[in-house]
Order: sequence, then C-alpha cells, then structure tokens
Amino acid sequence: MSINFILTYALLFLSSLIISAFKSKYSIHLSTLLIFSSLIVNAIPLAGILAAGLAELESKLFTDFLIYAMCEVILIVGLISTLYSIKYFDSELNGRFRLYFAIIPILLATLIGLVSSSNLIYMLFFLEASTALSAILVLYGERRGRAVISVIVYLAMSILESILIIIGVCLLINGYGLHFDLLDVYRLSRYGIYGWNFKLASYLILLGFGIKAGTSPLALLWLPLVHSEAPSPVSAMLSGVIIESAYIPILKYVYSLSPIISMDVGAFITISGLINIVLGGLGMIIDRDIKRVIAFSSILSMGFLGSSIGLSVSMSGYEAYLCIFGSTLYLFAHSIAKALLFLSAGLYVKAFHERNWLKLSMATRSMPITSLMIILGGISVSGLLPFFSGYYGKHMVMESIIYSGNQFYGIPSSIYEGLIYLSGIIVLCVFLGIVVASARGSGVFREKPDLMFTSIILLALISIIIGIMYHGFLAYGVSIHNDVMFKFIDLW
Repeated sequence: MSINFILTYALLFLSSLIISAFKSKYSIHLSTLLIFSSLIVNAIPLAGILAAGLAELESKLFTDFLIYAMCEVILIVGLISTLYSIKYFDSELNGRFRLYFAIIPILLATLIGLVSSSNLIYMLFFLEASTALSAILVLYGERRGRAVISVIVYLAMSILESILIIIGVCLLINGYGLHFDLLDVYRLSRYGIYGWNFKLASYLILLGFGIKAGTSPLALLWLPLVHSEAPSPVSAMLSGVIIESAYIPILKYVYSLSPIISMDVGAFITISGLINIVLGGLGMIIDRDIKRVIAFSSILSMGFLGSSIGLSVSMSGYEAYLCIFGSTLYLFAHSIAKALLFLSAGLYVKAFHERNWLKLSMATRSMPITSLMIILGGISVSGLLPFFSGYYGKHMVMESIIYSGNQFYGIPSSIYEGLIYLSGIIVLCVFLGIVVASARGSGVFREKPDLMFTSIILLALISIIIGIMYHGFLAYGVSIHNDVMFKFIDLW
C-alpha cells in the first residue's frame, strides 16, 4: 500500500473521529476540510500518472490510473455530498445526525478499499462494509417507513450477492487448490484455471458484483427503491460512486482474465446489460417519481457499462482497447453527472415537498438554474452530444462495435448500436421533458447561494471540465494513437 493511500485513510478516519468526539457544529466543517485534504493527497499520484502522457498510460489503465481516478471521483462526490448535507439537515444537527456525518468518511474509505483491492476476498469485505454503512445512511430518508423497507430489501440483496460471490470463490479454491493469497484477479490467469469450475465461478462472482453494480437485472429489485427513499445526498453517493465502485471488480476480473474467460460468460454479461438498458429505459418512461426516474437511469447506464465489458470479451486488440477504455471514461463521467442529477432533484423536493414531476408545474420558473443542472446532467448521461462528458466514452464503445464486425454472440451489431443510441435518446428526452413539464406554471424565485445550491454548481463545473479534458485528451491522442494501440495490444 502506497503512502498516499495510508495518508488518505488516516485523514478519512480522523475526519470521522473528530465528528464523533466533538459536539461543536464546527467539527463538521473541520471534518469536511479533512475529506478535502484526502482528495488533494489522492490527486498527487493521479496527476503524476497523467503527466507521464498517453504513451505510458495504457500500461497503467487498469492499475494505477483506474484506481486513483476512481478514488478521486469517490472523494469528490463524497465531499460535495457532505457539503450539501450540512444545509440539508441544518435544523436537525443533533446526535443522530452527527452519526450521519461520522459515517460518511468511513464509507468513502471502504469504497476506496473496494476500488484499490484486487483480491476477491478483500473486495467482498469492502463491498459488504460499504453496504452496511450506506444502509444506515438510507434510514435518514424523509419517508421513514419506506426507508426501513428499502433497507431490508437492500440488505437481503446484499446477503444474496455475498452468497453468490462466496460460492464462486469456493469453486476456485476447491477446484484449483488455490489459497487466500492466490485469489488476486491479476494472478488467477497464471494458475491454469480452465473448465466448468472456472466458468461457473465466473458466472457467480460476476452476478454477485453485478447485483450491487446495477449490471444485473436483479438490481431492479433494490436499486430504484433504495435510491429513491434515501436522502438526496445519500442517493447521490449511492448512484454516483457506490454502484460504480462495485463495477470496478467486474472490470478488473474481465480485463485480467480476458485471455481465458469463456465466451459464454461474456455473452451472459452482455445480455444482462442489454436487459437492464431496456428495463431501465421503460422505468424512466413509466415512473413519475423524479428520484426513481433518476434511479432507473442508473439501471440503464450501468446496463450499458455491463454490456460493454461483456462485448470486450469477444473483441481483440484495437476493438477491445476502444471498448474497455471507452467504458472507463464513461464510468467517471456517469458518476459526476448522476450525483448532479440527484442533488438537483433534492433541491426540487426540498423546495416543493413533491416528488411527482408532473406536479412540479412551477419548479423550472422558480428554480431555473437548478433546472438547467438537470438538463446538463441528462445530456452528460445520455452521451449524445459532443463536448459533454458522457459523449466520448460512449462513442468509443460504439466505434469498437462498428470496427468489430457484424454480430456478437449471434446478435447483429445493429441491435447493440440501436439500443445504445435509443437509451441515450430516452435519457435525454425524459430529463428534458421533466424540465419542460415543470415550466408550465408561474412561481416565486427560490434559488439562493447556500451550500446545497453551491454543491450542484460545483458538480456541474466538474462535469464540464471532464468533458473538456476528454475532448483535449482524445484530440491529443490522435497523433500518437497507433503507438499507444500497439503497446496496449501487446499487453492484452
């Protein structure tokens, strides 16, 4: 473990300890400052990796770059959600809510542990630790009875995913004589793990992580319910970093074992993702609860990421590079945009005490900048428009599909292309529709520069900066694209 990670963990635990030990309201502000400090500490090695240039980046994509970039996103969303929460719970900062603020830094630490781990047992431990901590935060939801029910469902699905992963790990241990230290995803391919044991283990492990990541249709049983009943800043963390962090083990597993992983497993991941795209899109169209609509858009987006990683199994060289790299870029963009959507929706709900977006007839005129933030988040998640953060990752995946051939796993490539484009259109139209429908009536201007409003502005700026960086990054990469590609193919 690097000194940066040790210092990051220390700052986060100190942040939690300060809130627990001191009752002054200023302890929350000091705790927030420590989270910001951990963000700076993590940014130092990330900046060093990016400074090395594209020619060196491909060798670090699924190690240092992926880990530090995702950790930075976790800390950014966690920091801004904490700032938002200070105003969100402003009138109720008693002992119960101090526990809320003490849990957040520990939750961020468990997510960093999940993202940075490569051992399957460690991944499972951090996954379930993050589930337990986030379940406590969900209980702070405004609709207490529904929040309790959602937590029960959340924990039940967590038990199921744990059982699946544990059975998969046991198959690897019993079938190939592996012990704890050898359950590192980057080392498994060296041990000659072939046959039905490995295939079944892969199904179970990927399904287990997929339930939490939203890439499996089973995620529909908990994700819309839990994300909609949690307080808005908790929803932002659930949809902005928790499900994405659970996706990282899937990405590592498939990437590291791609030379030996079965095409059947790749097809399983791909079809699961496509089903989530369809069901998530239908949920967005049918539902009227604005927070559930955003949750269904997470199902759709994570379905896209799941199908992308599944498709990469059937690709080679150039196409695999585009697909893997594109899905990674989209993952970071999705995290920020989804947090922006939930925090913006939280301002609507806080101001009007209404979740049904058809009844928010005065929202757009009363809160025009917040409405603009919802449009920005919708555009970024849709991945349809250039210069917005979600565009570049999604279109790299589309390019990989076009280059790879006419079909994957017996399904014409036009089906994949059509579903991906259609999903983006649905996301964009639904969020635009919410804002337009909310502009029907007149209203009193309600936006003021408090911490909640400032938080969504910060996320919007970060999303825009990511889009600009992606554009410059890929434009610069054109001149050395072939050199990078061939190096990546050799590593693959």
